[in-house]
Amino acid sequence: MNPLDAICDVKRNDAVCVSNLKSAKPVDKAVLQERPDVKIFLPFRFHLYKPKELFKENTYRNFLVAPSGDHVLSLVDEISYMAPPAPPLSQMHELPPELFCNGDNRPADCAVDCRCTHMIDVPLNSIVEIVLVDEVQSPNLSHPFHLHGTSYNVIGMGRSPDKNIKKINLKHALDLDRKGLLHRQYNLPPFKDTLAVPNNGYVVLRLKADNPATASQHFRESKLIGGHESKPYSHPYLVSLQLRFLWIRTHVCGGSIINENWVLTAAHCVKESFLLRWLPIDAVAGTHNVNYFGPKVQINAVDKRIVHPLYAGGIGPHDIAILRMVKPFSFTDEIMPIHLPYNYDVSNDSMTLAGWGALRTTYFLPDLPSRLQEVQVIYVPYEKCFNAIEELQDSDESNTLDKDSNICTGPLSGGVAACSGDSGGPLIQFVPRNVYNRAPGDENIDEYDAYYNEERSTSNKMLNLDEDDEKLPVLLGIVSWGMAPCGYKGAPTVYTKVSHYIDFIQEYSKP
Repeated sequence: MNPLDAICDVKRNDAVCVSNLKSAKPVDKAVLQERPDVKIFLPFRFHLYKPKELFKENTYRNFLVAPSGDHVLSLVDEISYMAPPAPPLSQMHELPPELFCNGDNRPADCAVDCRCTHMIDVPLNSIVEIVLVDEVQSPNLSHPFHLHGTSYNVIGMGRSPDKNIKKINLKHALDLDRKGLLHRQYNLPPFKDTLAVPNNGYVVLRLKADNPATASQHFRESKLIGGHESKPYSHPYLVSLQLRFLWIRTHVCGGSIINENWVLTAAHCVKESFLLRWLPIDAVAGTHNVNYFGPKVQINAVDKRIVHPLYAGGIGPHDIAILRMVKPFSFTDEIMPIHLPYNYDVSNDSMTLAGWGALRTTYFLPDLPSRLQEVQVIYVPYEKCFNAIEELQDSDESNTLDKDSNICTGPLSGGVAACSGDSGGPLIQFVPRNVYNRAPGDENIDEYDAYYNEERSTSNKMLNLDEDDEKLPVLLGIVSWGMAPCGYKGAPTVYTKVSHYIDFIQEYSKP
């Protein structure tokens, strides 16, 4: 725990710097690579509070209050947390979303008490370096750091070599790192699970994020096979299609709002089983967390389901359906339609897949996230995709990939893919306005334009952007199928190509 606040200081002989100790067992060579996969800087300090601000009078014993009459609370990234706001080993789905720092609940000014739980997403099995920076002003306070469920190697510890720096801060630590002046040693660095950071100093930790747990200061597996949590409300056209039975709801598929009355999804999402065909389905719009319906959410019952007449069920072409809502959506900043690819074809530019699909392939119940995930994917040409499927499927299976009506994405190196629960969701490409041309006479998104033009114009002026440079979300594909297990090496994700079905969409989605 380093109770003596020892650092790598040659003037002291009463303690040994922790980072100069040697591990008694071998250290994973991957942990010692020169450049980690992920580098995280975490500055922290303390905030002074008067006891009356925190405690009811006469409810705590005197020894819990500092002699000065003040009480200190730790701050990480200017956020304080006490006792703590989330149990250390709790699972994410067990906690209400307002506990987390991301999203709308993070206060802009944290000079006052504002408590929430930090969530840091890193890819599973990546090498992570954490640089803890002690910004504490008091000379006799240091802060212990603990990672539940894992241990780390201490590869560096020290204070600033610049004697003119009285108090280290995040900006200074970043500058030292750029100049290679943060002390690091890679010769059998010791293992720890708890360590105190020297006052006004720093500690450099390394670990392999191989424990897919979810907790405060826990490393967890990314969602949507290779993805990460999306910025809240960054995909306002995406809806969660949920089966409803009495008071029970469950997410089954994604969908995309194409106008105020209609949602586009995959045909198998509404036809594949008895439950999907006969139980009522709701389209939940304006949500980031599918288990929490806040004031921005609109829940709209599906009134009519129109499956493409040539869809034969299962894996195959024409996997597309349009759903009519019981009532029109009201467009807001969190709920808007997506653009259809009328005169736009797939390019090699980056594409985005978003959804609430499973984290991994499981043998029993799917491991579904509560928060929306997204991942960048790359276009895989038809020939390459067809051959990849041929390699993986059994010899007696027919390859149903259709050149005209399907799109494929990768990478085929594995680790990035759609999974159970992503079906029906969008494959999006963000296209400059001057490149995208909507169909002449199309009225699908006139209301959207009327609503959004004023805000978009104001935003563009603030950002100094020309309207032609603005990028519009275009719906290229609908998640249709993929190989199991999700993210398997050599396996593409297959989508219904929306541009091939524009006539079907326009014919059946008339008011």
